[in-house]
Amino acid sequence: MINVTVEPRRLRIALIGNLNVGKSVIFNFLTKKHQKVANWPGKTVEVARGEFFYLNRKIELVDLPGVYSLSTYTPEEEVTRDFLMNERPDVIINVVDSSILERNLFLTLQVMEMGTPMVIALNQVDQARKKGIEIKKSILEEKLGVPVIETVAIYGKGINELIKKAIEVSEKNIIPRVIKFPEEIEKRIEDIVKEIKIETKYSKRWYAIKLLENDANIIGLFSSDEGIMRKVLRYRSEIEVMYGENISHIFSHLRYAQVNDILNGVQIFTPPSKAGITDVLENITVHRYFGYIFLALSILAIYAIVFFVGSYIASFFDILFEHIGGWYFSYFGDNIISRLFWDGLLEGGIGAALQIVFSYIFPLFVLLTILEDSGYLPRMAYLMDSFMMRMGLNGKAFLPIMLGFGCNVPACISCKILENKKERIIASFIASLVPCSARTVVILGVVGYFLGIQYALLLYLIDFALIFIVGKISSMFFKEKTHGMLLEIPSFRRPVLHSVIKESWYRVKSFFSIALPVIIAGSFLIALLNIYGILDIVNRALEPITVYWLGLPSITGFLLIFGFLRKEMTVIMLSAFLGTTNFASVLTPAQMFVFAFVVMIYVPCVATVAALIKYSGWKAATIISLSEVFMAILLGGILYRIILLIP
Repeated sequence: MINVTVEPRRLRIALIGNLNVGKSVIFNFLTKKHQKVANWPGKTVEVARGEFFYLNRKIELVDLPGVYSLSTYTPEEEVTRDFLMNERPDVIINVVDSSILERNLFLTLQVMEMGTPMVIALNQVDQARKKGIEIKKSILEEKLGVPVIETVAIYGKGINELIKKAIEVSEKNIIPRVIKFPEEIEKRIEDIVKEIKIETKYSKRWYAIKLLENDANIIGLFSSDEGIMRKVLRYRSEIEVMYGENISHIFSHLRYAQVNDILNGVQIFTPPSKAGITDVLENITVHRYFGYIFLALSILAIYAIVFFVGSYIASFFDILFEHIGGWYFSYFGDNIISRLFWDGLLEGGIGAALQIVFSYIFPLFVLLTILEDSGYLPRMAYLMDSFMMRMGLNGKAFLPIMLGFGCNVPACISCKILENKKERIIASFIASLVPCSARTVVILGVVGYFLGIQYALLLYLIDFALIFIVGKISSMFFKEKTHGMLLEIPSFRRPVLHSVIKESWYRVKSFFSIALPVIIAGSFLIALLNIYGILDIVNRALEPITVYWLGLPSITGFLLIFGFLRKEMTVIMLSAFLGTTNFASVLTPAQMFVFAFVVMIYVPCVATVAALIKYSGWKAATIISLSEVFMAILLGGILYRIILLIP
């Protein structure tokens, strides 16, 4: 008997939609990958790809950046158009937000014009119903000639049905209905279609429309055909004379008129009988007075929770490893080998990493994820717009700053949502100064835990003042004007617990996979170098800076170098060096405060530097890194001398 292996049929599906409609949620659900998801716009600026098997088919799923049109005015639109022009999908899933259908269908009509099999994912129908919006799905399907599937992607509802329908329309090659323009334009489109003789990836009608719209990419394809180009120029001029405005504005107005006609009888509005907690929050969080109070209280609450929860968990780990250490040394004895394994692997490596992560990093990630998923971050950006303008930025730059509290790497990467190079470089500079979760470990674990939460808050205030000054000075070196802020503010959404935990755990898991080997290797290295006296040589060479200028113990010289790998490792290695986690017994209050300050602002970690190089260039990354080292050393020494003057 011969076994025949049947190759699964391949299918390429592209997810297209406006910003913040749930494309990445669907992508993650189906591919089991981790595309960044949060309730604010502009997260995906690159194409994400994943594969999964479904009904004996190998499906390649492509998550395209959120766009409002298929023009090429923004980086997201350029990425989406490049994909569509170079890699034709077998079927398109157009994800739309049910609660703002009118705006979403503007893109839907443009996708339909391409003549590719497609399905509409009517996402967030639960949110629409809460707002009193009921959508007649069958009427919408009939008007568009496209299957419509209701989904609540965050809960996985309707996604299996969505994929089944996508496979069906692809295999049956079901093409969307042609939604026609007024007769005077339609005749000209049809005439141009007749002139197109080359093979095209999409409907010739779409190419004709894009030629009339003066789309640079499509014009480039036909620039050598003088006959078509003469006709296009004549027709475009005639249409502009008829309507009395620019051709791009004409097509925009006509498409919105088509959308309004389609939605007639599709949407039924029933205003909620009374305002719910979501409505109250949406009003308070953008209020000209209460909004700032809510913002300040939110940030204070985050760090108060992290501090008190972290202190409790850290105390638990201290007691746990004290008992384990007693058993360990009673069994193995206190000698060079046992001390090397205890300091380098057990307490100094694995134990310190577990204590740091579960005491401070994981709680902070949970709270920041709640802020992201709730939709509060864009409201923060709205409130901070006027303040950020003083630094030569707009309110959108506050989004990377808030992300920086979790990790500076995604903060620097997210600066690409800003409009020009000046804004991206300045935002990257100040984002790299934000106290990330690793720096928070140092601030709360050293200053907050041993000196008091008020001194930890003082460090944050100093850092925020420094961020403002750096932003203000940096903006003077650029000639470009700051763009005004144009940012979508999504509706408030109750964070889903399993999504919050999953996202937070993913971040922690990423930390463990990257940092744990380095921590263990570093702890072993320090233990070995300490045994053989090599550390003394390194530390003595750095004493003019660490001891005589910064007022720190000699041992901190090597730690500051090693902290370039990961900032929280300075605390972990400090405990390994000192042989205790009770820093108050070996460091003065001034030394603890200055040590935390220097770690807070000196050179970013290696991962952040890599992100700066990739998204800002070598020159900017070098200037930013050297500037932060200089500021840390100069201001750290000045701060130490000021503290000594305080009685």
